[in-house]
Amino acid sequence: MARLSGSLAVSSTVALVLGAMVSQSYAQDAAPEWVAQIRPDHPRLFLNADTWPAVRERALTVHGEYFDAMKTHADTTEPGRGWWAASGDPDSLMVPDPREGSEVDVRDWGPQALSSAMVYRIEPSPERLKRIRDMLWAGLDYYHACYAANKSVNWYSYSRLSWLAAMDWVWNDLDPDERAELGRSMIRHVEEVLHKPNIARRNGGGHTTGYYGGRNISLFAGLLFYNEGIDDEAALEYLLEGWGMYRRLLENRAAMAGDDGGTASPTLTYSLADYPLAEWHLIHALRAAAGVDLAAEWTYLAMMPNYV
Repeated sequence: MARLSGSLAVSSTVALVLGAMVSQSYAQDAAPEWVAQIRPDHPRLFLNADTWPAVRERALTVHGEYFDAMKTHADTTEPGRGWWAASGDPDSLMVPDPREGSEVDVRDWGPQALSSAMVYRIEPSPERLKRIRDMLWAGLDYYHACYAANKSVNWYSYSRLSWLAAMDWVWNDLDPDERAELGRSMIRHVEEVLHKPNIARRNGGGHTTGYYGGRNISLFAGLLFYNEGIDDEAALEYLLEGWGMYRRLLENRAAMAGDDGGTASPTLTYSLADYPLAEWHLIHALRAAAGVDLAAEWTYLAMMPNYV
């Protein structure tokens, strides 16, 4: 059986380092033209109503083995207690009890929520939707508990990117009031990630790095909540903050690639693993949400096989 892996499905191994500086703002003055093209419906992160039929068909046919692995991941796996527990002190982070009516304890359930959301879209059931809702709330409570204790959630953004996509994929089946409450809570977390100072083990990496730390979620949160009436000002701010960083990242990596496809890191374990994920996530997110073809614009991406 296929094993489920990848940044949008499972949490990555964390690095134990310290970062306590708040990153500078990368928001730009004017919104790019594609902002006006963001589709008003959901889903719009990584897939949309136009691409969904093909995604569903492939999940049930040529990628059936992978879909079975995703169901197993959704139904039988649990996240660890977090890297603070893994550091040797399980009680170093105090978390609240599960919410009333929920059997999902407070941990980072982003990857499991994402797998469950995909399964739900293909095999919907009230029971699965409730569990997804419970996982979304449990994840948010964990994120806020971390920052209340001045501790980062993770060295990587992948689990929170999974959280955002999971919410997007079940958006239409969430109660509007609960959806708005979930959105406001996640927006508060993005604000903490970008601006709260003195956070232990903060990954503040920017456009010259792998850009897979917490601040990477800003653009994707902006795409999810754009023009939804939850906090439109904050959503646009985060969208432009994220795009400002990404624009610099693309320019920097294009310069590094030159004419032979060189990558932003001389270490192949970075160049072939985490570093490209920043671009792939961006390409697929903007293609689904706004119909933007970044791969055609930033042609250096196609040169990587030549470098390898």
